[in-house]
Amino acid sequence: MPFGRYRRVKVLFLDESGNHDVRSINPRYPVLVIGGVIADRAYVRNVIGPRMREFKLKHFGRDDIVLHTRGMTQGRDEYGFLANSAKRARFYEDLNRMLVEWEYNVVVCVFEKHRFAPEVAARIDLYHFGLDLLLDRFCLELGSQLDAGYIYAEKRRPDLDR
Repeated sequence: MPFGRYRRVKVLFLDESGNHDVRSINPRYPVLVIGGVIADRAYVRNVIGPRMREFKLKHFGRDDIVLHTRGMTQGRDEYGFLANSAKRARFYEDLNRMLVEWEYNVVVCVFEKHRFAPEVAARIDLYHFGLDLLLDRFCLELGSQLDAGYIYAEKRRPDLDR
């Protein structure tokens, strides 16, 4: 490969919110969301990773925290400091600044579960269908390059990771 021409490797970070069961729909959260963030791997390593570590050290005093909206909104455990309005304002100001400054693409698939009859959902797994859509979008981003992408699915606990 000539100097100056190199392969840009992309990363897709995946996560979901909600569950795929259309038989028991939570009226307070009647959706399944499959989402992802696509970024250049070198950019993640050189910009996003170091800045996120700095952010976590500044606000949590450690960098092994996994950011979750539920934890932030409930303010429990390591998020307890968000009960302080000044600290909460600085936290969200710093987080929002990074999200605006960084270079990435967001891909998302949202299913309003009440729109799916149980007999349809019995034939189609909404989680897998949404995942297929996001992976198709990631493949479009990669183009025809071989070995040009990595996928990282969120991991928390073995029972949830299944």
